[in-house]
Amino acid sequence: MFETASEVFALFAQFAFIGFVLGFIYDIGRFFRISMSAGRLFTFIHDFLSVFLGGMVIFIFSVELGVGNLRFFYIVAALLGFTIYLLSLGNLTALIAKAISRSLKRLLRFIKTGFIKLFITIRKTFYPKYSAVFVKIKQKKSYLSEKCKIHLKNSTELVYNN
Repeated sequence: MFETASEVFALFAQFAFIGFVLGFIYDIGRFFRISMSAGRLFTFIHDFLSVFLGGMVIFIFSVELGVGNLRFFYIVAALLGFTIYLLSLGNLTALIAKAISRSLKRLLRFIKTGFIKLFITIRKTFYPKYSAVFVKIKQKKSYLSEKCKIHLKNSTELVYNN
C-alpha cells in the first residue's frame, strides 16, 4: 500500500477542492442567515448541519478516493480548502450578500408601504359611499343571529339525531 508522492499530492488537491466546495455550500447558508437576521438558534443549527455535512462528505470521499483509509492529511486538506474559500471568495460573497439583503429589505419595505397606502386610499374613497350598505348588512346579520338564538331558547322539545 505504498503510494507515490504524486498520488498523495493528487489526493491532497482533491480534498482541498472538496473543502473549497464545502465552503461554497456553507456560504449559501450564510447568505440566508444574513438576509433573515437569524438568531443564535438558527446560527447554531446552520453551523451544526454544515459541520455534519462536511464530516460526512470527507468520510465518503476518503472511503472512495482513499481506498478506505482515513488519513489526517485528508482532513487538513479539506480544512485548508475551506479556509482558502472563506478568506478569498467568502469575504467577497459576504459583502455581496449583505448588499443584496439590504436591497431586498428596502424593496419589501417599499412594497409594504405602497400596499398600505393603496389600501388606505381605497378605504377613504369607497367607505364613505358604501358605509350605509355595510351598516345594513351588519344590522341584518345581527337580527338573523338573534332570531336564531330566540328560536332555540324557546324550544321545549329535545331533538335527537337518529
